[in-house]
Amino acid sequence: MPSPDEHSTPRTSAVEHRFQTLADALAVGILTADVDGAVVYVNPAGRELLWRSAEDILGAGWLTTVHPDDRDAVASTVASVLDSGTPDRADFRIDVAGYTRWVRARFNPIDAAAGGGWVGIFDDVTADRATSEELLRRAAHDPLTGLPNRTLLQDRLDQAIARSRRAQTPLAVFFLDLNAFKPVNDRLGHKAGDAVLREVGDRIRSTMRTEDTAARLGGDEFVVVTERTERDVAEQVAQRLEEVIARPFEVAGEVVRMRTSIGVAWTPTPRVGAAALVDLADQAMYRAKRAGETIAFAPET
Repeated sequence: MPSPDEHSTPRTSAVEHRFQTLADALAVGILTADVDGAVVYVNPAGRELLWRSAEDILGAGWLTTVHPDDRDAVASTVASVLDSGTPDRADFRIDVAGYTRWVRARFNPIDAAAGGGWVGIFDDVTADRATSEELLRRAAHDPLTGLPNRTLLQDRLDQAIARSRRAQTPLAVFFLDLNAFKPVNDRLGHKAGDAVLREVGDRIRSTMRTEDTAARLGGDEFVVVTERTERDVAEQVAQRLEEVIARPFEVAGEVVRMRTSIGVAWTPTPRVGAAALVDLADQAMYRAKRAGETIAFAPET
């Protein structure tokens, strides 16, 4: 780790000396660059944040601390600040001691009368990013099973339909409803019912490819979307879903068996939207349930 007493190039003017004295005392990282964008000063907090010595940061070296995937965007932001004289900011990643740290840098141009260049204020925003990402994840996922919720399903299915139409490939939507779940939930309690739903979610996930989507709509209703799925493959997927859910569950000290009714909306190329496909699969599921069958297909669209 860089030593706190490392310093950059010497300062001669009283103004520069006062600036450096103040910057050295700040808890945020401070970098200053000349008119060519080369860093000429970094304070101790900046060295610690970027996890480099002053020698490694000066000049263009500070950009090597930026994650390769973010480096071009950050360099472009800095170049824009120098060219336009307008402040800007960039969020980027750096790898520090085996983990990823998020940094927010705010770049402000230095007036030409003062020599030009820029001064950057660098903050560690790793915790803020993690919190924001977690809030976004929670907003789009079912808290019980961890599966996408209705909102994320809509987005995923919209994208799947668009890809299917462009490539002229088949698509299948499966609507699953657990049979006799309420009696199990009432008899064994809500904790046991929640355990069953979590296990159902895990079992559904186990049948899927990475590009497939499974979602919980609420209660004991689930939806699965598979792309590039021929009709015979859709039948196999439905049978596999039925089989994995039919395996015994051990909950609250008892062995219970769940059955499911599955409606399938299969289309060689979607001509209706996401809501209509889910509705067709839902209607097919109810036909299967009324007929005492496990699986029913909706008419092709």
